[in-house]
Amino acid sequence: MIQVSVMYANTPGARFDFDYYNGPHVDLVRRTLEPAGLVELRNLKGIGGGEPGSEPPYLVIGLLTFNTMEDIPNYTDLQPIIQVNEVMP
Repeated sequence: MIQVSVMYANTPGARFDFDYYNGPHVDLVRRTLEPAGLVELRNLKGIGGGEPGSEPPYLVIGLLTFNTMEDIPNYTDLQPIIQVNEVMP
């Protein structure tokens, strides 16, 4: 299994529309990537950092799971930080 992490950094003054992201944007991602082998899509909303009361380093982390690397299309190099991970058993 391959998991792609798409991370949106929590920067001062950043605007992030969580309702839009978790609604129309997620629907678009599913429609676009399911034919390319997307198995699962999960989104995490940052609520804190490593220290109590600290800000999260990322506002949102999207986790996209594919069976193999061959399933992942190369479609963007824009703002998100993207990391490809192998899921450990």
